[in-house]
Amino acid sequence: MRVINTLYLCLGLSFSATSDEIPVNYFFTDYNEKIADLAVKEKECSDKTRVLDKNIFEEVNVPSEKISVILAYKDINAFVNCTKKARLEYYKSSLLLRLSSTNYHDTLKASDKLISMHDLRLLKSKEEYEKIDIHLRKEIDVIKDLDKSFNLIGSFDVITSK
Repeated sequence: MRVINTLYLCLGLSFSATSDEIPVNYFFTDYNEKIADLAVKEKECSDKTRVLDKNIFEEVNVPSEKISVILAYKDINAFVNCTKKARLEYYKSSLLLRLSSTNYHDTLKASDKLISMHDLRLLKSKEEYEKIDIHLRKEIDVIKDLDKSFNLIGSFDVITSK
């Protein structure tokens, strides 16, 4: 136990660099790289060419008035899950830049607000989705095609067309 405590103490001391010891331009460069990485990942995760099959809910009795709620939630959920790692890296670099300098407050506030819009959209969609009967949601949640990004409007049109 004593060896472990000593190890933790050594690790804590060796990794205890403060933001004052690292030049601000490092944090700013890292922040810009993370924004660029996030933009690439968002584009990669926005497959708006894939339209869901008309019969995707064939095995599930989905009321027609719930289709838009289901598709909206599943679309944003797939996007947020796909971009999660890149968004976390962005938020980390944003926080480090914010802690290292007050010069970038307005820039950070604006970009954080813009990027968090996806999370807010997910929360609103999830709130509506959770109003659907839990048994129906369990049946829908096993449809793997809904876990990947898709063209929301095109899919809705195809699924609801007669």
